Amino acid sequence: MTVTYKQYCQAANEIKWPDRLKTAGGWKPGTYYHHMQHERYFHAVKAVETALEKSGDSPLTILDVGYCPGSLGIILRKLFGDKIKLIGAGMGGTPAIIQELLDLKAYAEIHDADLDPLHYLYNNAISSKIQVPDASVDMVIAGEVFEHLSSPVHFIEQISRVLKKDGIVFLTTPNVCYIGNILRLIINKSNFPPLEASTITIPEQRPHIRLYAAEEIHQLMAEQNLKEVRHYFIDGHDERFKVKPLSVKIKLFIIRCFYFVPHFRDQYIGIFCKA
Repeated sequence: MTVTYKQYCQAANEIKWPDRLKTAGGWKPGTYYHHMQHERYFHAVKAVETALEKSGDSPLTILDVGYCPGSLGIILRKLFGDKIKLIGAGMGGTPAIIQELLDLKAYAEIHDADLDPLHYLYNNAISSKIQVPDASVDMVIAGEVFEHLSSPVHFIEQISRVLKKDGIVFLTTPNVCYIGNILRLIINKSNFPPLEASTITIPEQRPHIRLYAAEEIHQLMAEQNLKEVRHYFIDGHDERFKVKPLSVKIKLFIIRCFYFVPHFRDQYIGIFCKA
């Protein structure tokens, strides 16, 4: 099975999405793409496809850390069916959302886990250990989680613990070397979200705690026996689905002119293997 981008988009459009995933401010009415992180999801699909090919199409157990809102699980289930067993772990899912995802059979299991026990706004009301056995998972998907962590080492320890030998980690996170970040610093602006949009006033949300360069992620992973297979950079913005004023379109055009240098792109993707 080889999933093309066109096939991926067709599959996404065929899904009957839960109402909570269909709309949001700033996006075209009726779309769900703001929750899907469309470009990143396609690369996750291709990583799963590659892992299945290497396994000889034997079923894979995949852990989706930071699974909420569950849209990745829904689309992976649509594309791969019983070839994968998907487990969700992390915080953010209400009992209603968890039950909805289990009813849709997007996830076989979902476990609450505080993946960031050092975060200043949270206590240890739930376990900081992912509730799956050691060396029981073929693949970990960590999409847009890493940058929100105060304790990334704990996070990496946990995903390394649950991975089988030769298991794969697929990780996406914003790239600190993104040309847009550099330009903001040049004009004396921060490359972090404004404080009014942070957990200081909205406790249920987590801002970006730390952005990383590729070499930093490589070193952190290597310390937990996760060997880098490769990393690359993409244009991770789902701008095609947003309603944008002309000034924003011009700004994005200028930024993308710098993308001929790969590490100036906004999105980092890393693939690692458990040694």
